[in-house]
Amino acid sequence: RYDKDREEEGKVRPSGSLNFKWDLTSQTTLNATILPDFAQIESDPFTLNLSRYEVWLDERRPFFLEGKDIFRMSDFGQGKGFYYPLNIFYSRRIGKSINGEPVPILAGLKLTSKSEDWNLGALGAYTDSLGYLEDDTLATIEPRRNFGVMRVRRKILETSDIGMLFSGTMADKDNYNYAFGLDGAYRSGVNQLILQWALSDRNKKTGWAISSAYFGLVKDFLVLGTLDAVQDSFDVDDIGFVPWVGMKKFMFGCGPFRTYPKGFVRNLLIAPVIVVIQEPGSKNWSKLAGFVINPNFRNYWGFNLEFSAGQYFKEGIDYFLRSISLSVWGNGTNYHTNFGSNYKYSYNYNREFLAYQGSNWFWVGYNAIPRTHLSLSLDNWVEWDTLNTIIAVTNKATPRIDFAITEVMNLGIFNEFVTEIPATNLSKTELTSNRVGLLFSWNFLPKSWLYIALNDHREQNEDGKLELQNQIGAIKAKYLLYF
Repeated sequence: RYDKDREEEGKVRPSGSLNFKWDLTSQTTLNATILPDFAQIESDPFTLNLSRYEVWLDERRPFFLEGKDIFRMSDFGQGKGFYYPLNIFYSRRIGKSINGEPVPILAGLKLTSKSEDWNLGALGAYTDSLGYLEDDTLATIEPRRNFGVMRVRRKILETSDIGMLFSGTMADKDNYNYAFGLDGAYRSGVNQLILQWALSDRNKKTGWAISSAYFGLVKDFLVLGTLDAVQDSFDVDDIGFVPWVGMKKFMFGCGPFRTYPKGFVRNLLIAPVIVVIQEPGSKNWSKLAGFVINPNFRNYWGFNLEFSAGQYFKEGIDYFLRSISLSVWGNGTNYHTNFGSNYKYSYNYNREFLAYQGSNWFWVGYNAIPRTHLSLSLDNWVEWDTLNTIIAVTNKATPRIDFAITEVMNLGIFNEFVTEIPATNLSKTELTSNRVGLLFSWNFLPKSWLYIALNDHREQNEDGKLELQNQIGAIKAKYLLYF
């Protein structure tokens, strides 16, 4: 491994790891890892964050991915993005990255058990300290930490459930962060009601949060709503993901939902929406009105069109927010695609002024020939200044190819390009970041794998040239022992 901040240590830094998995029963599994090496994991994709809130990063590490559905509070699942549960456990906090350098994980242990009526989980991890030398003195950025998570969920009323979740981390008696949550989900057909409550304690600062949501049909009307209140002193920064501390929000939408047995349209939703929100740090309440149009067609295409506008109050800021968003999806025999746009007038926290901003995205996956899957992801961010002049355009393109060499051998290659265009001057386009990744995997025996991974990340330096940030090559073997 090569890291530009550790050139004095040499360019090659070999490492090793031990991973164990025991299937104690058909429903109970114990996983253990010592000095885990996640070199075969792709780096997180680039994103331009213009908001005041932290970006959610998906978990990519195998140890934390397996059984992850047990260690989370209730939600509606995929496809219903209007609700964000209280994530008092966020696995990316374990071994998090600080200034581009991951905190080393020394060991981890996880026990999961699923049955018809119960979901149980326990997770523990221990991370090393992270620091740097300054004038021959070691400055500690992150101390050694213990992490612990416990989750119990019980099925009731056939399709509903209740549960509790405890999460915590501690460096010492004066540096800790604990959270405890209770949640329940009532389900009856398409109708779902979620209730959540959580309590946090971070270094003797305590706080609470509540969250609830409803999604369902009342005769021919689709009804959806959320209610959230997060106390100013609620804090799970070291163990969870609830960045909107101090926020109070109410959202309600209701409109006719029609299903058509014949014709081009399969179903159609048209619904007005109202949102009342008090942003952290603001004493005033923002009131927004919106509209949603959502048709799904029989050819497996569809789109979602949303409008919203209203007087908005943030800490020290008062303005008239307006937003329009369009998302289109389509599925065919050999392809899947999703693309859309979002444009709004809001506060640009990256540049600290009110202005228009927009984002566009496009993704397509295509099975060109047998055993070969091609995909292309394009993202684009546009920023205006206070005079409504475009001042920057940021683009990201990620082509990828996945090739199934055999039924048990796979090869994946991708390249992420990030470019910036000052104003709209295409002739001055600059390549600011480039990431290349390759992963070969061979499932040579049941639950036994061989990985060969290469990752290379370069970013633009002060001279305008791409400079190597991180370069990793790894060979990893996983072998299942029977005893």
